Amino acid sequence: MFAAKWHQLAAPGRARLHNDLRRIDRYRRTWEHADATIDALAIDAPGHVPW
Repeated sequence: MFAAKWHQLAAPGRARLHNDLRRIDRYRRTWEHADATIDALAIDAPGHVPW
């Protein structure tokens, strides 16, 4: 994860920190959705990608 030092939290770095935290949150929500989908299906359930 992102470990910020005190000098990285200064005003110019806050935007970068905010963007990093938003990106991490997006990945976390994606992982939760994937985990929920996998948990909802049987191990031998067929998959389908509508391309």
